Amino acid sequence: MKKYFIVFFIPLAMMTAVAFADEVSEAKGSQSGSIENPSVKTVGLTLGPTNFSFQDTSGMDHWSPVILQGAGASLDVFYGWEAPNKSRRLGLNFQSIGDFSYDIGARKFQLPAGNRYTAVGLDYGLAFYLFRNVLFKNLDLGIGPRVRLGYMNYKRLFLPDIVKRLEETAADVSFVLSARFHPDRRLRLEGGFSGGFIVGFSRQTHSVSGSTPLDFAGGWQIGFSFGAGLSLGPRFELGLTCQNQARGVYLGSPYRLNLNRIFLSLNYSLRKS
Repeated sequence: MKKYFIVFFIPLAMMTAVAFADEVSEAKGSQSGSIENPSVKTVGLTLGPTNFSFQDTSGMDHWSPVILQGAGASLDVFYGWEAPNKSRRLGLNFQSIGDFSYDIGARKFQLPAGNRYTAVGLDYGLAFYLFRNVLFKNLDLGIGPRVRLGYMNYKRLFLPDIVKRLEETAADVSFVLSARFHPDRRLRLEGGFSGGFIVGFSRQTHSVSGSTPLDFAGGWQIGFSFGAGLSLGPRFELGLTCQNQARGVYLGSPYRLNLNRIFLSLNYSLRKS
């Protein structure tokens, strides 16, 4: 219980402190008139296909070229806030992956339909745009932290009555280098690169041999994204985003995971632009 408290209290405290400091900064800026343009607050929904690749590095698979691949969908619901010098985003995301197959290079072997990867998470990101109008007008570069608390459940079906399950509860803490470009009022372009670490707990459960003890999990994660948004009016925006994330966990139940996403988003502004 004490380990759970340490792992999750620190990221939650960071998230709360950053959000509170940002709110205080915004309030002071509004009172002093230092914010040059009104902030824009939005709520949105994203949905799109997700490709999945997984490699177990706990045993002989570490030396094998065999990679487990799957496909599914992701759903995100988020709240965003953007001002000339900063932006933040709070989101709840869900992923469900199936249609698994083993890729050995020369051919693929389809796996039973009972195999399933499911993940749910809550993330908070904050970006400070320290460099404004770089090279071009309305091209801004920024940096900021991002924290994600998530749960992952990966079910592997070997035979109808033999199931192996990997569960992980972890916090991802990373820093994001971001860029945004608004050529005009209707078009928005954004990109980012992130890198950080993972801390949490994992457990493996086998239908025959039972569960392993709760293990401490630690590793790394990197990712990049590129997106575009097109205004559909004073309040609605339609977006398209490509995203790639790679994770490596070397403690607990070692594995390597890669997720590729392409999704559409529909954003609604809480204030007319």
